[in-house]
Amino acid sequence: MAVAPDSWPGSTARHFTLVESRFDAPVSQLDVAGSADVIAAGAFSMVAGLPAAHIARWNGATWRPLGPGVPGAVTALAHNGGVVYVSSVNDGSGALLLGAFDGITWRELATPGCRPDPAAGCSTSTRSSRSSAA
Repeated sequence: MAVAPDSWPGSTARHFTLVESRFDAPVSQLDVAGSADVIAAGAFSMVAGLPAAHIARWNGATWRPLGPGVPGAVTALAHNGGVVYVSSVNDGSGALLLGAFDGITWRELATPGCRPDPAAGCSTSTRSSRSSAA
């Protein structure tokens, strides 16, 4: 179940509101990127009936996957401007990955030339992964 703060950074309020309860597995990380922009990550592969490989973004009305997602449960999540950063554990190999999503493409930061890929773990393909995130 994901929650979002009723007040934003800088406020002293400590209230939370339910955003979504239809994740198929636990949410372990939340990042509030704006007043109607919450990124949820964890062990899930679906949210609200949509495929979302371990990471999704709530725009205040709907969930959207971040590109094809990441190849394993997210262990850390942050954003800076329009870039979302994640650390994850590859479900298949157990390798630790550090990725960045710029709104279009995921790229692996620790292994140059590698792109986090939910199916392959690390892909060297040059194809872009379009996001339906708002």
